[in-house]
Amino acid sequence: MIRFNKYLSEAVKASGGKNVHLEHLEGEILNNGYAGFEKAVQSVRGVRDALAANGPSSHEIPVKWDGAPAIICGTDPSTGKFFVGTKSVFNVTPKLNFTPADIDANHPSPGLNEKLKLALQYLPKLGIKGVLQGDLMFDKSSLLRTKIDGKTVLTFTPNTITYAVDPASALGKRISSAKMGIVFHTAYEGNSLATATAKFNPDLSGLRQTRDVWFDNATLRVADGSGLFSAEERESVEAAIAGLESTAAQLKSVMTAISKNVGVRDAIKMYVNSLVAQGTLTSHADVNDMLAFLGAKAQAKRKTKMTKPTPSMEWIKRNRNQIARVFALHNQLAHLKLVVVKKLASLSGKIGTFIRDGKGYRVASPEGFVAIDRMSNQAVKLVDRLDFSRSNFTVPKTWSKD
Repeated sequence: MIRFNKYLSEAVKASGGKNVHLEHLEGEILNNGYAGFEKAVQSVRGVRDALAANGPSSHEIPVKWDGAPAIICGTDPSTGKFFVGTKSVFNVTPKLNFTPADIDANHPSPGLNEKLKLALQYLPKLGIKGVLQGDLMFDKSSLLRTKIDGKTVLTFTPNTITYAVDPASALGKRISSAKMGIVFHTAYEGNSLATATAKFNPDLSGLRQTRDVWFDNATLRVADGSGLFSAEERESVEAAIAGLESTAAQLKSVMTAISKNVGVRDAIKMYVNSLVAQGTLTSHADVNDMLAFLGAKAQAKRKTKMTKPTPSMEWIKRNRNQIARVFALHNQLAHLKLVVVKKLASLSGKIGTFIRDGKGYRVASPEGFVAIDRMSNQAVKLVDRLDFSRSNFTVPKTWSKD
């Protein structure tokens, strides 16, 4: 039996020990060069092994929920007082909220202000001893009775995905009676928030149950999870990885150079994101197209005619052939990732997932999954970028950021 931890978060990769951002698996070759490539293929192997009948895996595989906003709460290690906040609790000047007045001062934006006050009112009832991070799934005002495929379901749409549950089920009744819902995915350990480090998959067994708060790390126990990869499929994945390893070895220098050149790295990632928003990936990436895209961006920013390329564009021009090969490797990694994502998406839970478009609600996979290395506690995001990520770029949001 394989244990899957299902949780909500847009951010999982630790920065300074904090859970503030999670990167796509294939993007690791841009972020960390050849070491990032090794991390990516090891994550694919870890997920594959977890879904095969060959014993324990080196990785945990949480399902990523699409909640918002991020809520960090618990007992402040420095003062012993209960607080709530957003990721801004980790700012150089941290924004911790101990009272409603603190929330008014730190987070005046409508929507977020009310949600944090709701969290401050009800989350202390859980008896949180340390510090937890999760994402808000719903409050009472965001629960709706909606007809999908002719059936009335209880829905909530915290960000891009609409979640649906049978209102007559035990889970539906529990959610319906709650004032708010949150899924916790990270705990912080340390003598202060400034020095605390993130630990994934926290143990919530010590939290008190209350009708006012539906909470979970939404752990799923999937009895038939081990066996989703046959021996033949495992060998096929390994053969694909061997081919990528050969290519990556030849691109080691340029990948490392990209990862160390912040301007170039961010320019390439911005271009890749633009392709996703258009409904394509790096299979259609072209260095000339990227240079034109970056030139237009730079010109728009300056609001004047650009007389010469930026240093990043010059570097890209000089290394265009190698960058084209990096695009190909990036694309091949993305396709390999989808092999395991599609296997994981076949494991369904008690809450349906949909995306609303101009034609109504269409069935969607969960936001994605996360591969967490048990030894290093590092994680990468496993998301079908042409499904969820594109929708995330284009579907209007119903909440406001700080």
